[in-house]
Amino acid sequence: MRPRQLLLVIVIALGLAALMDARSLERSAQTSPFGLRRSVELTVLRPLVTVSDHLALDRPRMALDALLHRSDDGGPAPPEPASLPPPQQVRVASSGLRLRLPATGEASPPPAAPRVRTAADPLRLWVGGDSVAGFLCYEMEAIAEHDPALAVRTHFQISTGLSRPDYYDWPAHLAQDTATGNPEVVVLLVGANDDQPLETPGGGVADFATPEWVTEYGRRAGALMDQVRREGRTVVWVGLPVMRAHDFGARMDVIDNAARRQAARRPGVLFLDSRPLFSDAGGAYAAYLPDDSGALTLMRAPDGVHLSPQGGTRLAEAVLRLIRDHSADPALALPRTGRAR
Repeated sequence: MRPRQLLLVIVIALGLAALMDARSLERSAQTSPFGLRRSVELTVLRPLVTVSDHLALDRPRMALDALLHRSDDGGPAPPEPASLPPPQQVRVASSGLRLRLPATGEASPPPAAPRVRTAADPLRLWVGGDSVAGFLCYEMEAIAEHDPALAVRTHFQISTGLSRPDYYDWPAHLAQDTATGNPEVVVLLVGANDDQPLETPGGGVADFATPEWVTEYGRRAGALMDQVRREGRTVVWVGLPVMRAHDFGARMDVIDNAARRQAARRPGVLFLDSRPLFSDAGGAYAAYLPDDSGALTLMRAPDGVHLSPQGGTRLAEAVLRLIRDHSADPALALPRTGRAR
């Protein structure tokens, strides 16, 4: 080969390698120290991540990681935070899905009169978050197509969270969305990208999982909850599902626990622990789980992080059941869609 041809081949090979590993490269940049180098790396990598996701170029690497039982995150598991809220009641729905509802004294009282929804006056939901919320959004929309008394608007954005408002400001975007659609219930699933340092209000930097980090992340989550509550809306904060990689799952637990503490302090905020929905009888990660008919069904994406379409349906149904139980409105009983997958 001529030198120019060889150089072209090398450039193409490096480009494909970067696209196939874009998500891991982005995670590595996110967890690096704040500074110019980190900002430049994230700026360059975000379009690569977007292209990689749309073209599914990351799937071969994910399959190889799954085969080798390898995690994207090679760092040590963070320490378990202390002083969690009191244990929450687990309620078993008719389909066998376990819903974690606030314990006595944590939930806001039900409305004076049950909400009666009709096709002319449907229950208005906004559903959104990061990429883990993608199939939750799609499947919630699909359920609403079969229920004229349910109106759903969705908005999810990949590579976002509460950690980098300079890149994507969720409070601002959520304020715009709620002003436009006027939802009665806001369902938010976010956090999978938030295991990175946080800038504190005083201008310092808090490393992930430190007490300073937990305090700052809780402040941000609580402020977002309060923003929605001030508008007179109910908040359903959906916890992250159990993750295949143990170390990554431990990091997600830190994020979930910080948000769960804030939800437990606020009337009108419900925290849905999604881990029981996607774990086996022993509480471990399971890609395949029985559906309502008992047939083993793929619930998770190949990366061990995101949901499959069927997983999105399971989570959407759990969210609707939680809303129904909280509102004490029998009209919110979930209709069966009967859609084949």
